[in-house]
Amino acid sequence: MFPSFASKKLRKDTYVIVVIPAYCEDRLKDSINSILNCFDSYPYFEIIVVINHSVADLDELKFRHEIQSHDLRCDYSNRHNSNVHIIGPVEFDHKHAGVGWARKTGMDEAVRLLYDNGRLDGIIICFDADCTCDTSLVSSVVDYFNTHRDKDALSIGFEHQLESSTDVEERKAIILYELHLRYYIEVQKYYSYPFAFQTIGSAMAVRVDAYCRMGGMNRKKAGEDFYFLHKYSEIGKLGELKKALVFPSSRKSNRVPFGTGKAVNQIILNNQNFQTYSYEAIQKFCLAVKVMHTVRNWAQFLYQLNELDTDLGFFFVERKLQEKWEESEKNTSDMYSFKQRILAKFNAFELMKWLHRANQMAYPQVEVFGQSVEFLKKCYPEIVPESNFSVEQCLQIFRDLAKDLKVD
Repeated sequence: MFPSFASKKLRKDTYVIVVIPAYCEDRLKDSINSILNCFDSYPYFEIIVVINHSVADLDELKFRHEIQSHDLRCDYSNRHNSNVHIIGPVEFDHKHAGVGWARKTGMDEAVRLLYDNGRLDGIIICFDADCTCDTSLVSSVVDYFNTHRDKDALSIGFEHQLESSTDVEERKAIILYELHLRYYIEVQKYYSYPFAFQTIGSAMAVRVDAYCRMGGMNRKKAGEDFYFLHKYSEIGKLGELKKALVFPSSRKSNRVPFGTGKAVNQIILNNQNFQTYSYEAIQKFCLAVKVMHTVRNWAQFLYQLNELDTDLGFFFVERKLQEKWEESEKNTSDMYSFKQRILAKFNAFELMKWLHRANQMAYPQVEVFGQSVEFLKKCYPEIVPESNFSVEQCLQIFRDLAKDLKVD
């Protein structure tokens, strides 16, 4: 845990804290104001903004952050009964500086403040400094957790801000990237893969007590959201709000090693070409999970796996699944207990490892638009237009599928 950063305590009625990490952000005030617009529908929340940079960053950026922090405190923190806390600029060591550490700093501070307020039953919502949101975001998250007592963390529906992008190339790039994100998860959902969740750092939430039990946020420079949320998916504690409530920016960026901004850059540089994972590679892994649900004997499982795909069979042997399988087989008395014990060996991390391996073998990556259309034609032929359709229309179909809407 970090030393305390907040200069004042929460209001007594505060139940929710929204955490916003910010690095070199021009639109930060827009994001704060967007969250504040949720106040009318749910007033029991406060906001923590973590302005941060690396010790190795240029003095010009550090000075800019100092000015920004001062201005924001004048605008928000010094107001009577303000519900916005400006932290920073916080300077991190260069090795670990990044969004993971910034998000962790804000979330740990949220835990501390809520604990001091006697609200370990509270909620932390993660947001980003280039996003806007629906005015029902906070109330919808609270309603979800109140209704779903068995869930500890939440993946929140999102849609990138296509309308705000005036650059034609940038707009096409974000459409392709969001299409990749949605295609990847929808293939998994179609085959009933249990860990099929979007993991977007600006669109997730967690109960405070569950955050503490799972060891909090990690310090990864990128992908921190994926690692964080899937800790909860593995134990069946991750839920999903399907309505689009968060609207991330469509801008290009070099802030993190991978993610939206980086992908937009790469798509533009590659002349609007973006590669995604092979539909067949995802399908084969999901089918392996279905096979696992039908057998307890390792030799029988491996036989059926090799019938499905010898490369996949070799992958699981290489990943030392046999050890875990036979240990689980020996220490469980029924099929349900066995499946619960072995399921983690088929989690989202393993799927990603398989896809990276498959890309070098029989299933090279393919162009995202064509592969998305192929998937829709195979699995949802009734909703695919008879004539050719645009990438924008394709994305809209996937957005509707994500919300379980009937597509006309």
